[in-house]
Formats: sequence, C-alpha cells, structure tokens
Amino acid sequence: MLFLKTGVMNKLPLLIMAAGIFFAIPSSVGAFSLVLDPGHSPDSPGATSCSGVEEYHYNDRLARHLYDYILRCNTPISVSVTRSPARSLRLSERVVSTGSSDLFLSIHHDSVQEKHLVRLARNGKSMPTSNAASGFSIFVSSRNRFYPESLRYARQLGRFLMAKGYRPNYYHSLDIPGEARSFIDKDACVYRYDNLFVLANANCPAILLEAGVIVNPHDEGFVSTITYLDAISQAIVSMCLTSDLPMNPTGAFLYQRLQ
Repeated sequence: MLFLKTGVMNKLPLLIMAAGIFFAIPSSVGAFSLVLDPGHSPDSPGATSCSGVEEYHYNDRLARHLYDYILRCNTPISVSVTRSPARSLRLSERVVSTGSSDLFLSIHHDSVQEKHLVRLARNGKSMPTSNAASGFSIFVSSRNRFYPESLRYARQLGRFLMAKGYRPNYYHSLDIPGEARSFIDKDACVYRYDNLFVLANANCPAILLEAGVIVNPHDEGFVSTITYLDAISQAIVSMCLTSDLPMNPTGAFLYQRLQ
C-alpha cells in the first residue's frame, strides 16, 4: 500500500504526487481512515467501454477525483490508495495493510454478460455496447470479519446516491448465468457477493462500488463528467462522516459531524 505516515498534521490532508504515484498523509488524530482501491490495472484492465476505453482508466479517474474533493472540502478524512495508475497488484496485496483502517472502498465500473452485448461501429472500430443495464450498484461479503459495519456503510452510500437521483442497477439480480446475485437491501442497491476476494479478506469493513455501466452509452457519457464525479465523491464523504450516526424516522441521515 502506498501510504506515507507522519506525525500529527493539521486538519487538511496533504496529497503528494511524485512520478505518477499518489500518497495521502493522515489528516489528524481521530480522522476517518479510508482506503481506496482502484480496481484492475494495466495488466488486468477489466471491462472495455462502448468508446473503447479500458475500465481501469475510469477507476483511476474516480479515485483521483475523490482525493481532490476531500482536499477541497477540508474533511477529517485520511486517505490511502492501494496502487498508482501504472502499477499492477495481486488481490492479496490490495488488502494486506488494511487492519488499521475504518473502510476499504473498491472502485469499479460495470459491464454486462456477453449475451447482452452487441458490437457497434464507433470511430472505425467495433465496440461492446448494451442498454441492458444502467446505474450504480454496491457489493458486500458476509465473509468479511466486519460484515455488519460493511453493510452499514454500503446502505448509507446507496441511499445517499439514490437521494441524489442516481439510478440503481438491478441487472445483477437477473436469473441468468454469471449473475443471480442476492439483494441485501434493494432500496440501496446493495448486493451480497461473498466470494469477492478483496471484500472477504480486507481486515476492516469493505464495500465495492460499481459507479456506472460503461458499455451503456448513456452511463459512459456521464461517469467521467465533473458533475457525476463530484456527486459520487460527495456521497462517499457523507457516508464516511455519518458512519456512526443513526437515521431519523423518515430514513434521512443526520449530519452533525458535517457541521
């Protein structure tokens, strides 16, 4: 894990960029400790979008934007990242140093099963495209030692995104090969996926966010916009800073720690 430790710092986390590597210095004693894991890598690029861009580029972009957002908002969150954009990691390396963290967040962008993909010509190339799925989804593993906490974070993030008007992706619940995932909380679009290695083996609460379906032209067109990146970042920060607060009877979260 690329994590530079220091003594007590001021409240603003300090982000250092050197040779394309991002280091986040803990902000202050008592800060919320967030581990970002941008999914995939150049050696294992993940899905290909309908514009021909490999998934890990979207994952890296969201992780970098979240850093900037935390800095701009002067939040009491310390952040570390599991890999630099050019680096590849084994799954076990992604979770090895998570024991002192409050949350491990794996960042991904989604696709669909091959049966729902069509190949359309775009920029002179054949691109995988589908309208079968759209929106965000969140996954947790009941094999994680901190499963109740993981589920609480996942529900909070899903509800924050739903409150912003973003579409939940129910595709993974379809009874088809490769899917048929069980909902834990449909209202927050939280699925159970016990065998995801990083979720099951992180030494802290862990969730995986699929931020959008990049084979869907509508989703692919907005997942990298500043508006959406800011909205996702705001929802993640809100999730972190309200993690120990109850919901009021209407289901809305209380915000004392944000004031």
